[in-house]
Amino acid sequence: MTNRDSDIAGMMLELSRLIRRKHAQSKGVNFLRSHALCFITDHGSVTLTEFSKGMNISPSTASVFIGRLEKLKLVVRTKNPANKRQVHINLSAMGKKAVKDTDRRKQKILADLFSVLSDKDRNDLNKILSTILLSHNS
Repeated sequence: MTNRDSDIAGMMLELSRLIRRKHAQSKGVNFLRSHALCFITDHGSVTLTEFSKGMNISPSTASVFIGRLEKLKLVVRTKNPANKRQVHINLSAMGKKAVKDTDRRKQKILADLFSVLSDKDRNDLNKILSTILLSHNS
């Protein structure tokens, strides 16, 4: 990694921290719950094992965490009819709304952050980010 790459990586990490801080200051679902709901959104119906592995937490922590989300009516647990021991976790209607609300808050945070950029800088940033995303989504 070159010094320039290291500088860019450092700035990206700082930008990520800034976004997290601003998200934490906004009203709505907290960052950890938001992260969990987004994981479920991205992966669809997940088992507790898939959730714990994907979130990089122990199965017992995942179970407690999902229980809290369930009490908040953000997720529902559904037993697999073919395997009664297996439980699938899905977003509830409130969970889906929370994800949409979180996405709107994040978009506003980003719009506020990027408002200091000129139109040319925004276009350049858009091209740069598109190149990065396209190279990793193919």
